Amino acid sequence: MVHPVFNRAQVDGWTPPHHQLTTSADRDSRADAWIAGTGAAITYGHNHAAYLPQPDRIELPDRHQFVDTAGFYSTSTHGLCHWTGHPTRLARDLTGRFGDDACAAEELVAELGAAIACAHLGITPTARDDHASYLAHWLRILDADPETLFIVAARALAAVDHIDASQPDTVDSDVLEEVSA
Repeated sequence: MVHPVFNRAQVDGWTPPHHQLTTSADRDSRADAWIAGTGAAITYGHNHAAYLPQPDRIELPDRHQFVDTAGFYSTSTHGLCHWTGHPTRLARDLTGRFGDDACAAEELVAELGAAIACAHLGITPTARDDHASYLAHWLRILDADPETLFIVAARALAAVDHIDASQPDTVDSDVLEEVSA
């Protein structure tokens, strides 16, 4: 599949939209509303971050346990991307165990999805310490079948689209899109 891509300077008659810079408090407020808008069961105060498919719950440390707010939102959106894989939502295979290919592929979906979601929310995601341990496995999977990257990227985008679609009318998705444009 090939898609033409143009630099904005190559498009006649197009004027880029004017974006007002928002404060970090406004950005965080919109991100909090976007996360809450999913209706996902999220519990805080844990010493880990995890999505548990059986109780259909995301467990996160308290916000103050993160080095910065970007880390909090990056981890939260990562968990939400896993949450979209539940059988009642996008029905991805969440049965993989740590170290196997299915688990590594799902982690890549969640990580790419978190990067897309953070960009969507105007947040620069932060790398986590565990990324290095995942990279070797991701590279092995992608080396064995380069098409996997397209499958994983499509699933990550579908996860973020699902989160967007789950938003109540009170969350202005146009504002979120303006932030990421």
